[in-house]
Amino acid sequence: MATQEAVKHTLFTAWAAGVFEGEGWLYTKVSYPPDRPNRRYTLLAGMTNTDMALLSPFKCEWSGIIREHGRSKLSRKQCWEWRVYGSMAEKFLRDIRPYIVGNKIYKIEEALRVRETFLVWKRTRNARGQFAEAVCQ
Repeated sequence: MATQEAVKHTLFTAWAAGVFEGEGWLYTKVSYPPDRPNRRYTLLAGMTNTDMALLSPFKCEWSGIIREHGRSKLSRKQCWEWRVYGSMAEKFLRDIRPYIVGNKIYKIEEALRVRETFLVWKRTRNARGQFAEAVCQ
């Protein structure tokens, strides 16, 4: 039988997934800087909202940062943005993935697949072209 804390954490994670599905965004990028021998991979997840209290639980659970994001175009209210990078973004996406039911599931799966491919490349140090082919398969 699940403990009360485990049930609370499951409910919190499901709630976070719903908020992220409606308000969140995901950014991934693989780049090949000309001045560096190694490629770079960026994984970034976040969301913007006018209520900082909505974003605070995300920072407490998955780290990241909350920063000012300007003002909303419709209400002219102050907006706040929560962002999480790298391995903590991966943990966040893996935690909420079972509770995502809309189209964002495809973006999450693609981001996690590219991150795993990049980490494999990083461990094996394959050539630039081999990594690009692995991502495209």
